[in-house]
Amino acid sequence: NFEIRVLNESTCTVAVSDADTEGLRQLVPAARVFTVPNGVDVDFFQPDWTAPRKNVVVFVGNMDYQPNVDAVRYFTGSIWPMVHRERPDSEFVVIGARPPAVVRKCGEIPGVKILGFVDDVRPYLQTASVYVAPLRVGGGTKLKVLTAMACGAAIVSSPVGAEGIDFENGREMWVEDTPESTADRILAVLRNPNEQISLGMAGRCLVERLYSWPHIGEINEAVYQTALKMGPVGSDGKPH
Repeated sequence: NFEIRVLNESTCTVAVSDADTEGLRQLVPAARVFTVPNGVDVDFFQPDWTAPRKNVVVFVGNMDYQPNVDAVRYFTGSIWPMVHRERPDSEFVVIGARPPAVVRKCGEIPGVKILGFVDDVRPYLQTASVYVAPLRVGGGTKLKVLTAMACGAAIVSSPVGAEGIDFENGREMWVEDTPESTADRILAVLRNPNEQISLGMAGRCLVERLYSWPHIGEINEAVYQTALKMGPVGSDGKPH
């Protein structure tokens, strides 16, 4: 009800993914909704192509956010055991502030390390063999995935984790939708250092082209200009 009221009262509305935009338009078909994706600081988050990649799978996310907690529990319970069975020398590292007890408990699973808060995520993303985004719930564009891309990480994601990103599957990242296919894909990337680099380079090029803040700013400014031309919303709920 709140969203419907705000959509009716707003000259323009911004969503961060096409899926969210479509959802809002279904609520109020006459609403003027525009997609302005999330972005990433491509100057701060840079790859280090000279750093050796470790046999490590990484996930980064605030651990007081329930979709991230669900992702870690799902991954460590349903996917990681298959990966670790084939590659017992591999490690899954979870980075994120304030991990609750259920996440810390996952650290008892063989090959899983719960690091919690770190001062700088960049070295972990730059040297990981695979970054995973096994999210099952949540909307919008995932900043964590754009950040990993900017750092040149090879990404294996769920469909939810990749939502809102304009990518080609198998080029900028891989998207799998079952535990078995996800584990198989992670193992394939772990075995192929060249693919780790090629995925990382393609992902980096994608964020430079579509998700840098200057580019996002241009899109956002165009929405503001549209709103200015339309004028404020009147008491009848229509732009004047």
